[in-house]
Parts: sequence; C-alpha cells; structure tokens
Amino acid sequence: IGFAAFQHGRSAYARRVLPIVATATLVLTPVLYAFVPTIARRCDVLRSVERNKPYRDDYEYLFTPWSVAERSADVMSRRAVELAGRDGLIIVEDPMAVFAIRYRAIEAGRGDLEITLDAAPQPIAQGVQAGRTIILVPKDADNPTTAPVVGRWQRVGDLYQLSVESAQP
Repeated sequence: IGFAAFQHGRSAYARRVLPIVATATLVLTPVLYAFVPTIARRCDVLRSVERNKPYRDDYEYLFTPWSVAERSADVMSRRAVELAGRDGLIIVEDPMAVFAIRYRAIEAGRGDLEITLDAAPQPIAQGVQAGRTIILVPKDADNPTTAPVVGRWQRVGDLYQLSVESAQP
C-alpha cells in the first residue's frame, strides 16, 4: 500500500522504473552484506576499534546484520567447558562471556563447574594443588590480562590453559 501510494501521481516512466529499483535494492542488499566484511577486512577499517574476542570475527560480527553465521559465543563457551573437564576452573576476563559459559555448563550437565570473573591468586593456587584444569577465557584472544599465579598460560585455540609443568624446577 505504501509503495502504491508512493507511486501515485508519478510519471509513467517513474512507475515503470521504481519497481525495478526497489526489487534490485531488495536483491542486492544481502549480496552487498556478503562482500562488505571481506572488503572492510582488506582495508583494515576496524584497526582502532577491533575487540579480538575469542573465536569472533569482528568484521562478520559488525557488518553482517542478520548474524546467522556469527557463532563466536557458542564456540567459545563449548570449547571452555570441554577444556575445563568435570572439575575444572574457568576464569573469564569479559563479564559478557560469563553468561554463555554458564549456560553451556548447565546444558552439558556440568552445573557444578566453577566459573569466575575473580582471578584471585588463592583460588587459582588451590585449584593447581587439587589438580584441577584451569582455563582462561580472555577478553582479547591475543592479549590476556590475567597473570598466572604459577606456571604459564598455554594457548589452546583462542583460550588459555594453565600449564604448571614449566613452573617446576
């Protein structure tokens, strides 16, 4: 109705061309969205604002509005819960990621898995002494800010696992 009202009072030429332009716009918009992330990545347009969250492609995340292909939270949470195992400890630097990890732990039947934003040295040291697997989910996949209490962080995909072998003399 709106399109018909828009065409009312237009010339015969405009009434023939407007439906073609409208259809082309509808068809080309998804095609444009399919190419924009690649072009933007090549031009490095997000250099100053890129977040580099685990398993996330910032270009797909930002430039694909329907985000049906964007599954970074799902991949990150699944991987964290898998790596932590039954009695692991997951330290999360990004408060937004905690919800996805908790959901995934409950869904996997691991509701008792310890997931924390608090990277206090004492719980980590206790976890190491108890032989627990300790996983770090960084806010920036390339630059974790949580320093290990003992050992070192060993990168596993975009996450980190505490390796204590290197801490032993």
